[in-house]
Amino acid sequence: MCAVVLAVGCADAGSEARSAEQAQLEAEFGPRADAQAPVGGGAATEPERPVAPTPGGSRAVPDREMRPNTAPRPSTTPATDAPPPFESESVSEPVSEPVTGPPAPPSESASGVDVSGSGADVDSLLAAAEVAYDKITSLRAAFVQRMEIPLLDRVSEGAGTWYQRGSGHFRMEFAEPAGDVLVADGTYFWAYQPSQQPDQVIKSRLGGGAEAGTVDVLGQILSEARTRYTSVDEGVESVSGVSTRVITLTPLGASRYRSVRVWIADTDALVRRFRIEEENETIRTVTLSSLEPQVPLDDALFQFTAPPGVQTFEG
Repeated sequence: MCAVVLAVGCADAGSEARSAEQAQLEAEFGPRADAQAPVGGGAATEPERPVAPTPGGSRAVPDREMRPNTAPRPSTTPATDAPPPFESESVSEPVSEPVTGPPAPPSESASGVDVSGSGADVDSLLAAAEVAYDKITSLRAAFVQRMEIPLLDRVSEGAGTWYQRGSGHFRMEFAEPAGDVLVADGTYFWAYQPSQQPDQVIKSRLGGGAEAGTVDVLGQILSEARTRYTSVDEGVESVSGVSTRVITLTPLGASRYRSVRVWIADTDALVRRFRIEEENETIRTVTLSSLEPQVPLDDALFQFTAPPGVQTFEG
């Protein structure tokens, strides 16, 4: 399953480090919600140190005004297959609803491990999720994403289609806000977010850092879950009609994440939702539905060419 991460200072900031974090976030997602927007046209100027944003490029909306916001391993030979129209799904904040009624009968995941009810301890459940994820060579799914960025006093939401093939090919195509797209072509990670910065695209070489986590965030989390995190079973919840077990992960040592929460499906051990709180307090929640593992994906999905008149900056 996936990754894309893939996103997403203050004059009164308390330290230089906090000011630097806010400056980076503003470079990626625009100024604070209460800042005055620039006036007039004119040519775009190159930012001092543009960096590749994480996948939070959905349309910003003022606070309290909500509006419509792992990794597969080696590739198989893709076949041309145009993706189906995006299935409309509410883009309001995902709400987990407790599963009611009598307990479901034990189920076996793709890894052969019982992941329902009390049939699996947390370690076995995480192992089953990692095995199920590793078996996927390609994936198409609908996504809903919510970004909470306290340093910019902003909440943004978006929705669209998530494509993944191998550990280095990824596409997060937004239907809302329309036109935003994040693409990993195996060598570079491209971030084009006209809803925020219509005149530029950020290009970063893959190989490490934030953009690597963006491309394969779930693969990274699941591979480290049992060695670099403590885990707590939070119980059973329903996500888009699928019964899941909720696991909260807390880093044992230094990490870019404060905490991670994953919702693992009883039926196939695939992650249906993940929530990541970063050190800068940004919270990203992604819900996946209509999952299509092993689906043929066209090579063109993982290619990107900047539109005419749009400047490309290397981060």
